[in-house]
Amino acid sequence: MNCPNCGHELEQNAVFCPECGTRVRGKTCPHCGAPMVAQDDFCPRCGRLADDEQRTQRIPVQDVSGQQETIRQYQNIPQAPTPRQNNSTKMVLIFAVAVVIIVIVAAATFLKVNSQKNQAALEQLQQTSTIADDTQKQDAAQDVQKPEQQDAAEVKPEQQETVTSPEENDAEQTDQYAALREQYQAEINALWAEMDAVNDGRNQSELNQLSYENYQHWDALLNEIYQEIKAELSSSKFEELKASEKAWIAQRDAAADAAAADWAGGSGYALVYNGSLANSTGERCQWLVDNYLNN
Repeated sequence: MNCPNCGHELEQNAVFCPECGTRVRGKTCPHCGAPMVAQDDFCPRCGRLADDEQRTQRIPVQDVSGQQETIRQYQNIPQAPTPRQNNSTKMVLIFAVAVVIIVIVAAATFLKVNSQKNQAALEQLQQTSTIADDTQKQDAAQDVQKPEQQDAAEVKPEQQETVTSPEENDAEQTDQYAALREQYQAEINALWAEMDAVNDGRNQSELNQLSYENYQHWDALLNEIYQEIKAELSSSKFEELKASEKAWIAQRDAAADAAAADWAGGSGYALVYNGSLANSTGERCQWLVDNYLNN
């Protein structure tokens, strides 16, 4: 077998001529049977694709004789991302954006709900205080005494020593109750007014602290009234009052728990809870004055 270009004798299995470098073995087109160089992608006779596993591009090269000719040379071309890879990337991005949006919406919703609860608690406390204050003002207007009646209610020690009849004793006790009632009624009215005054222009922390202080003031006044009444009652009457007081304490605590149940864990819990205790204690003070110092 000889080289078709230079005539050099070739070995039986040679692919290139060792003398001139001409390729002497190749492949044939599967469509028309034309001989093809191994690197060829398209048939030089029919132009049909002979091998679709790799793409080629035509580049000029210099042959052994120094003349330019166009040949096909294999060249690996990077493959574009598959649709599945694109879809996976898009899904990851969409999921990340969705998570961020959910977190933002959840945080905004939490802040809005908490703000609404605090505002509702403040309005509820202000409304309760206003109603209680109106009630106390009406009671105070009914209990106002004329100056001459107040002077008559004052009993000097020497006059007390001269009282001997049961009727005069009852009158003396009535005058003492009237003086105590007037004193405690004034303190009750003042505390209601103080509660109304401190509920305006305060932040949440200040309102929580003030609601606790209001309750402490009411509790101190209640104990004072209770001790005053205790000194004037017989043993049997005092036991009745004691039992009533225990039952009221249980009702007061239950009412505070129920009022603040919806605010558990929120910043408005202390405001509602202490406000309920203060209102219940203020109403109890008024009840003791009306029922035990009104004779």
